Amino acid sequence: MSFRLISNFAQVVGAIEKSLPKQCLRACHEVRNEWVRSLTGTRSGRQYRIPGTKRFYTASAAGEAPARRMGDLARSIRVMPRFELGLIQARVGSDLDYAFYTEYGTKTMSPRPHLRPAKDRAMPAIRRIFSEGLI
Repeated sequence: MSFRLISNFAQVVGAIEKSLPKQCLRACHEVRNEWVRSLTGTRSGRQYRIPGTKRFYTASAAGEAPARRMGDLARSIRVMPRFELGLIQARVGSDLDYAFYTEYGTKTMSPRPHLRPAKDRAMPAIRRIFSEGLI
């Protein structure tokens, strides 16, 4: 009896490399969707009267994700892919200055984390997305 080993390593690596851009985008969209989801719901901070109305707005308390009043932050969240010369990158972010300030806080405002918790909640799905390419 004789055995012959045949390696398909090159095909496996090729298949993984081919699937990575799509997986990278899917993972970033998971983070983006969790981030937008984190900006919904009720908050427990201070109440403000909305100018020109009889309605009130409840702001976020320290440690809570920012309250969604107009929806500008949620609408500004983008997935920005960049694929060039074998480099696969995709970022999730907002171009609004206050996205950074609410996440990390300032001298006068406690942090209202929203991106890091969204990333943490998306991690199981991200692991699943990238492990699919290995099966």
